[in-house]
Amino acid sequence: MRGSVKFSELVSYTKSFNELETDVLVVVTSLSGYGFLQKHLRLLERQTYQRFNLLLILGKPFEDRELLAHFARKKYKFGVIVARENERRGCAGAYFTGQKYALEKGYKYLAMADDDCMPTDRRLIEELYSHRNHDVVSPTMVWVEDGYRKKGFLAAPTSYSLFSTNVLRKYGLHYLPLFHGADDIEYMERIGIEPLQIKNKVEHPYIVGKRLFVMFDRAWLFLLQAIIVIKDVRTTAYNLLFFAFLSCASFAFLPPYGRRLSILSNRILLTYTYGKKANSLLKSGYESWFVKKRLSDFRGYSIIDEPDPSAIDMSSSSKLSGIIGRALSLIGCDVVLQNTYSFISAFILAMFVRRLYVRVGTGSYLFFADNSFAPLHLARAIVFLLSLPLQLLFLAAFIPVKILLQLKTDGYGLD
Repeated sequence: MRGSVKFSELVSYTKSFNELETDVLVVVTSLSGYGFLQKHLRLLERQTYQRFNLLLILGKPFEDRELLAHFARKKYKFGVIVARENERRGCAGAYFTGQKYALEKGYKYLAMADDDCMPTDRRLIEELYSHRNHDVVSPTMVWVEDGYRKKGFLAAPTSYSLFSTNVLRKYGLHYLPLFHGADDIEYMERIGIEPLQIKNKVEHPYIVGKRLFVMFDRAWLFLLQAIIVIKDVRTTAYNLLFFAFLSCASFAFLPPYGRRLSILSNRILLTYTYGKKANSLLKSGYESWFVKKRLSDFRGYSIIDEPDPSAIDMSSSSKLSGIIGRALSLIGCDVVLQNTYSFISAFILAMFVRRLYVRVGTGSYLFFADNSFAPLHLARAIVFLLSLPLQLLFLAAFIPVKILLQLKTDGYGLD
């Protein structure tokens, strides 16, 4: 899909409420439901600058009746346009759709955000707009978890960064075929513009540890797509090493869904598959390993719960050394991992502990490892040690394939 597609071909309907004459469009995507949008709209209503139109891109599963009824009753100072996608296109497709609308309608400036990226700073849009002479203006992103706010850093392009639409016309739009994951990184790498960072903040829930296993397959999809699409050598090398460890640990120590996940992931890389097709392929079946239990049912288990969200701000080396040290201290123990602020915690624990369950929701746990039979545990460790260099050799062979098939995204989506 290149420039020939029109906005009207991407949506099933468009409804306007008090649309304004303005040069700035705010695009907010919602692929799930009304909950986050309610809070988001209240925060937008508090903005000191409201001379903008809000384009809400609703995903295919979104139940829109309550939302449309709300806009029929409630009048905002800013204009509202509601558009519903006519098929599932993921995050990348939603932003592609919003950018198409901005270009077709002649807007000069565009800000984009997920519905759970909250504009908590009342002066956010005012300050973004006041710096509109820059090609890209980014606020400060703050991860929020259990009342803790991570140190601020540069927000992603779809976390209320303001773009001049001239940037879109020069470099193209979000790469729709990616569907979910790595689209933001690819886009900023493509345009190669260092954003102007302002101090005004947006807040986003920190979900990597707590919801990792609720979206287990998608987390792997994000990593695989980053390996495929990102051109930066250093980032690619890091991602390949990270994938090698996760793939081998999953194959050797996790239940059958881990082996399936490892095999599927390598197949996706081998065939250079990404986007919607990769998303449909990457089904490990881990859900069938959920068990319904109360914490009190795990008598004799060591309970790991990271109650201090300040761990979010630890360096990667500090996190890793702490995780490994803890895993070594729990060799031979039965363990329940309640919460974690690190993606890799469960995988390292799975290599050392006797049994491991990971909490995935209220009263629901994922059976993650069983090393209770010592000879089998030793065999798994040998499989891991033998498979790791083989995995690295495969990934080294993948690099020429990546170079040969590198995605051509310059100017994507333009007429």
